[in-house]
Amino acid sequence: MLPTRVGTEVVPVRRAGGWTGALLILAASSACLWPEAAEACAVCFGGSEDDWTAGFVAGTVMMLALPPAIVLGAGVTIYRSIKRHDAEEAAAETASPGEG
Repeated sequence: MLPTRVGTEVVPVRRAGGWTGALLILAASSACLWPEAAEACAVCFGGSEDDWTAGFVAGTVMMLALPPAIVLGAGVTIYRSIKRHDAEEAAAETASPGEG
């Protein structure tokens, strides 16, 4: 273990090396050189006309589309709320111009 300074404290840090590093390099290179063994694609195990493939693709599209839709919906809601508040203030000012 190598000592590393964090602020005023010396913290021991273990670096990857030896058998761990060699194993990681072997796993990464075998996945690159023989991708069939890695089975890297979650939707490729079935045929292109398989229901599972369509389900995985639909799920991926849903997960990619929902976060922007939620942010957009929140933005539109906030924008409309601000506009409604401004319109109510303007209507209140025109209804009683002497008071204010």
